[in-house]
Amino acid sequence: MELPVQKEIKSFVTEALSSNRTSNIIGIITNSRFDIKASYSSQLDGYNQIEFKEMLGMIPATAKLKISGGIKLDFLKIFQSTFSLVNGGVSPLALDLKEITGVTPEIAVNWEKEFNPVINYLKPRKKSYKKYKKTKRIIVVEDYLALTRQEQSLLKLIVSYVQSKKINDTIVVIQFIDLKSNESNFSNITSRHFDITEVDLQSVFQKNTNYGEHVVSLTKSLGIDFFQEYREIIIQSNQIELENVEKIIKKIIDETLSTSSDNPDYRKQLDLFLYQCSLFMIQFTKFDIEDGIDPSMLEFIAPAMSAKLIGKTEENKYSFLEVAIRNYFHNEAKNTLQSPVIERIYAYLNKLYPHEYFYLAELQQQFSRNKDDVTSAYIVAYYFSKKEGMETQLNQIVSVMLKNNIGEYYVNKMELVRTNKFQDSTDLDPEITGLFYETKESNLSTLAKLCCYSVLASYLFENEKILNNLYKLYSEISLELQKLNDENCNSVLYWQNEFYINQILLAASFDDPPSLLRGKAIRNSQNQIEHLLRTFKQNSSHKDSNYLKFLRVGNTIYIEDTEKGIKLTEKAYWESKNYPYEYELAKINYSFSLIYLGYYKNANKVLSEKSSFDLNIINKDTYLSYHNNYTIAQILSGKITHKKAMKKFENLLNQIDSKDSSDATIIKNNMAAAQLDIQRETALQSLDSIVNDPDHYHSFYAFHNILYLYFKERNLKLFDSFYKSDWQRKFPKLLKPYFKFFNNKFSAMRILLVQDLQFSEMVELLYNELNSKYPEKTYTHYKKLILFGGIERWFE
Repeated sequence: MELPVQKEIKSFVTEALSSNRTSNIIGIITNSRFDIKASYSSQLDGYNQIEFKEMLGMIPATAKLKISGGIKLDFLKIFQSTFSLVNGGVSPLALDLKEITGVTPEIAVNWEKEFNPVINYLKPRKKSYKKYKKTKRIIVVEDYLALTRQEQSLLKLIVSYVQSKKINDTIVVIQFIDLKSNESNFSNITSRHFDITEVDLQSVFQKNTNYGEHVVSLTKSLGIDFFQEYREIIIQSNQIELENVEKIIKKIIDETLSTSSDNPDYRKQLDLFLYQCSLFMIQFTKFDIEDGIDPSMLEFIAPAMSAKLIGKTEENKYSFLEVAIRNYFHNEAKNTLQSPVIERIYAYLNKLYPHEYFYLAELQQQFSRNKDDVTSAYIVAYYFSKKEGMETQLNQIVSVMLKNNIGEYYVNKMELVRTNKFQDSTDLDPEITGLFYETKESNLSTLAKLCCYSVLASYLFENEKILNNLYKLYSEISLELQKLNDENCNSVLYWQNEFYINQILLAASFDDPPSLLRGKAIRNSQNQIEHLLRTFKQNSSHKDSNYLKFLRVGNTIYIEDTEKGIKLTEKAYWESKNYPYEYELAKINYSFSLIYLGYYKNANKVLSEKSSFDLNIINKDTYLSYHNNYTIAQILSGKITHKKAMKKFENLLNQIDSKDSSDATIIKNNMAAAQLDIQRETALQSLDSIVNDPDHYHSFYAFHNILYLYFKERNLKLFDSFYKSDWQRKFPKLLKPYFKFFNNKFSAMRILLVQDLQFSEMVELLYNELNSKYPEKTYTHYKKLILFGGIERWFE
């Protein structure tokens, strides 16, 4: 029988599919359990209908992300319940619709190689169509919140293509079960909320019965079918207040298990089994039970399935059939299970599924008595949610931390350092020092300490700041990295890329004296990374993404030797061919190596290869980096004029929201460099504004190009005013190996300025001098009269 709410959905979908629609993404949101698709399936007749779960079949089975036994889309009947929300809980799956509606999702292609068959099937264009074409296919997602992170990432990618009209013949219908969201979050899709009401119950059962608000709420949570099966228990409990709904669930569980055994001890053991299973994530396996609980507990699978409390999703994989029932056992586990039992399950999950940091943090919060362990878990969840661009999840984490006073000090200080809220960045020095010592003296976990230290290292490097105990920070990162490897090497490869890159960048930031300390620190980091690369190469199961990331950052690993760095960036370029996401990032960093070694035509050739997807899908910074380097390669290989390059840099600059960001400053510098021989005054004004930039790397490029201008104009007075300034004191740490080179270059320019020579003769003599003293390729780019700055991607 068709429910009134289903008729409303049918009408909505009919309207949303009409020719005058404003979006090709349709959202159906409900807090109720009923067969949503049955409501509108007839409206899809005549279209090529594709179940999203079927599209996952195009992905190789070996590539599927394993999350607590490998959640797949084959089990989409697990709908999120309002039960946890009724009891004040925070569901780890309560995502905001904004997570999927952005045109440029930041982590949409983390499984890039595996997604290729699906994306190729949909045939997106590189450029957007002007309007939508006639609909050929409709993709149906039965429950967004039941998707794994991998599946959500694929959906984000598809949605971004559809919304940008690069796929214009496809409509995506997404069902959201128990999605708590404001209407303002639905600006990018056509969506509407639908819920079961008393009218629906009366249409199915007795029309003259007043079911009451709490019965309707229970039906929304548990579903029409569930209500129908346990209707008598629910109606008999009509006087029970809604906040005590767990009493009704307990009655239902007691009745379903009443036939399992007359032995009370057996029932206790069965309950114990279900308590422990509820601590796993949505789906758990036979091996989870064996290794995470105890092999003897396997005998309780059959009675739990007979009672219809759990069901088999596929061979040896199980899940609770009702989220409300799972939540009941999960809540009861807090008061029933002993700490060693919970700790064993947590350790098991942490070892096998370290990427599920948010769920692990919630588990720690709910069951651990150790405040430091809880704080550590939430710091890790905070740090990596931030890194992966999962803003909604991040907001939830911060909210829980602040509400429950979990690591409030750490999250406040990290947010302060990350956002650099003070206009005068020197105001942050006490905060940085405080966070360092507070972290060092704390009992936080190794991973949590590394997260805090990395926030500090990134800030210090980006802002060229000198912390009084900079070497101590480097030493602490090195110490904690060693602990991380000693504790659980096989489970932490995901984390290591982030921490090792911060470590080597920090080493490069050491100031002289003593120079030996800096060199020793860099060599130490290089040795550790080289060892890690060998580990990745030998361990194929962990090789792909992390191995390619380390290869890609070769210029950073060998920060003082571009010729060594290119060996890794080139290898990353070739070995990333089957991984579109990593390949585009590898092209950027490899082009950087080629540019700085003077292989401009090669860099142009690498970047002229068309990208397989819009680079904005990774993030805006990646798009800007790619086109910045491409423009440099074009101008220095003679493919475009300075005037055209200037316009291209200007176009990039106009696309940047924050004009004070590091990448914006580099592009602004490059635009001014291209302008020098065309619009002198405008270029000089831009360069003057950058010379005083607190980041010495940026200010040096501007300083260099202003010196070129005065050298070309033979203006000895202005040249000297700059040349004799304190540029040596402000020389960027990243370029320390080239200090002697630039000192000799500027000295030679100063000598040539007082000679009676044509400019062309001055240039020829300058190049001859530099080539004779510095024949190595690593100096090639820096010999140029005008310096253009390349950009790399390190942390994606």
